[in-house]
Amino acid sequence: MKKIVIIILLLVNYFSFSQEKLNCSIIKYGNKGIIIKAPKGWILDCESGSESGINAVFYKNGETWQNAKTVMYLKFASLKMENQSNLNDLISYDTKTFKENYEGIEIKTKEKIELEKFGGIIKYFGGGNYESFEYLAYLDLNEFAIMTIISSRTESDLNENYPVFKELLKSIKVLKIEYQNE
Repeated sequence: MKKIVIIILLLVNYFSFSQEKLNCSIIKYGNKGIIIKAPKGWILDCESGSESGINAVFYKNGETWQNAKTVMYLKFASLKMENQSNLNDLISYDTKTFKENYEGIEIKTKEKIELEKFGGIIKYFGGGNYESFEYLAYLDLNEFAIMTIISSRTESDLNENYPVFKELLKSIKVLKIEYQNE
């Protein structure tokens, strides 16, 4: 029988679970996992987006995933596929798909980002007949990417919440999950 062994010391050092309920979570992908923490004043919800393949969603206290003006969410993408073997392939695929589906959409690089043990790039998606304004952080973990998105109904709300988005990105910690036979 296999059991998952996760290094709990990282959790103890990084989080205090006596804080708000649903403030942080471990999300598993392959043999890795991430710890992610909701920014202050935001709720982490691991259920609302699950039917859409979204691993975690975030919205402000007092709002819901359905009615919030600004939301953040994350999902994973494999970088081990034939036509998608690295982060640039993933970004190119997304860019092509958005341009095919949303006439007049503007897609541009916001900035490169370096986090604790990995880096990535943040892209802007908005305008044209695309009804949202988004920053999408593509975070490169070699075998897979973490796509973390902030989406707003207006560009001013998007930019107002950008510092909170950066705080969310900085909260991501990667864990290696080991399997051991008993």
